[in-house]
Amino acid sequence: MKKSIIQNIIVAGVTFALSWCLFSFWNPNQSARRDALRNAIKIDSLENVITRWELYTENLKRALGGEEGFTGDSLLTLTPPSPESTEE
Repeated sequence: MKKSIIQNIIVAGVTFALSWCLFSFWNPNQSARRDALRNAIKIDSLENVITRWELYTENLKRALGGEEGFTGDSLLTLTPPSPESTEE
């Protein structure tokens, strides 16, 4: 009888220790948050690159077409041209 109680306590202690190790060293929520933050940063930088490409091609079209209103510093503002200004 005493042997089975001691065995049960040992099994419970080992199970608790393994569970504690598993949950303290492997936290999926923390890695998911880190991945989400990394992805948000990448998306933001890719949006900036795409905006710069759009502004560059718009300004290149204006320059090659001989149109007025070509702004050389628009690449630095990172604001895409408004649809009203491109339709004119």
